[in-house]
Amino acid sequence: VPARVRAQSTEQAVELAKHLHKKGVVMYSAFWCPHCRNQREMFGREAWKEMTWVECGKGGVGRDERRCANVDGFPTFLAGRKEIGSGEMKLAVLAELSG
Repeated sequence: VPARVRAQSTEQAVELAKHLHKKGVVMYSAFWCPHCRNQREMFGREAWKEMTWVECGKGGVGRDERRCANVDGFPTFLAGRKEIGSGEMKLAVLAELSG
């Protein structure tokens, strides 16, 4: 189970999370991944609640092996089958890449 997000969200982070959700962007992550934990903290609690994410870590609760089959690293952001970006990214970069 991923660690609980502790940081408070900025208004911009919440708006970005809503934007990503509307565009169908999914964050693929692993519970043991420090970059995934950092990415969740960048979003903050309130924004993270708006995000769609898939657990890919072997042994992770709710792991979706089928959806994670083509994901090579974490975190990875996909919109359908199109990769938006991979690795820990500043929210401004993620906003730019997602349009």
